[in-house]
Parts: sequence; structure tokens; C-alpha cells
Amino acid sequence: MPKGERQKALAIADAARQPIFYVVSRGDALELIARQFEVTIEELQEWNALPSHNIRVGQRLLVKPRT
Repeated sequence: MPKGERQKALAIADAARQPIFYVVSRGDALELIARQFEVTIEELQEWNALPSHNIRVGQRLLVKPRT
């Protein structure tokens, strides 16, 4: 594999390991966010220390932790 292609592949792999955050918008629900990012509501609650399904507009949620 040429050096440039290898560097690009490494950069893509590194980006894939980074956590992904989502900012809650009006009308969002934890169930909809979980479905959108293909995770469970329970995972979202655990990763974000949420005691319930209640979320608020502007809240920043971890939706994919670092792998």
C-alpha cells in the first residue's frame, strides 16, 4: 500500500475510534436518539449518567464512546 493511502487509512481508523456526541434538539427523545445511533436507551443512560429518560434541549450526549 502506498504511503499516502496508508496514512489516509490510519486517519480514518483513528477518527472511527473517537467518541461521538450529539446535542439534543427540540422534539428529540432518548428513544429516537438511540435508534438514530443504533444503541440502546440503557447505553445512553449509562454513558451520560442519566437517571431517567428525561433530556433537555442543548444537552450534549455521548452517543458512541471511544472504541
